[in-house]
Amino acid sequence: MDAAGNTAVAVAANVEYAMIEVEGEYLIFADARRQAVGLGDNTVIATITGKELVGVEYEPLFNPHEFGVDRERFTSGNELTLQRPMKSLVYHVIAADFVSMEDGTGIVHIAPAYGEDDYQAGQENGLDFVHNVDLQGKIIGNYPFAGKFIKNRRPAGAG
Repeated sequence: MDAAGNTAVAVAANVEYAMIEVEGEYLIFADARRQAVGLGDNTVIATITGKELVGVEYEPLFNPHEFGVDRERFTSGNELTLQRPMKSLVYHVIAADFVSMEDGTGIVHIAPAYGEDDYQAGQENGLDFVHNVDLQGKIIGNYPFAGKFIKNRRPAGAG
């Protein structure tokens, strides 16, 4: 789905994650996936379990309020409650049992508005809910990619 709808990232609680430095940036991957993503030769600076990553805060790529899109949150009773706009928005790392070591990095983006597992993770963790696609499948708001059909947003051949 669309990165603008992501409101958390999930890790596997009992998996070891490695921090490596690449061109002055620090990256975290499941250690078991480093070779597969082409970073197996990089020096591991630190290791940490997924359980220890849970609760770490990060700044989202897209703050929906900056692009004219509402942000709701799952509250008690699993109801969605409209949230007030915030300039400094943070999301969190959560643990989820569906995070796989079969492909990718061992870290999964979570977009509760899109997909059954993501929706359930949103309910269980009180996550934000950002629905930024209209009924015609076009991205709403004033994102640089607004108005485009969600399936046509990426260039051909770009996963």
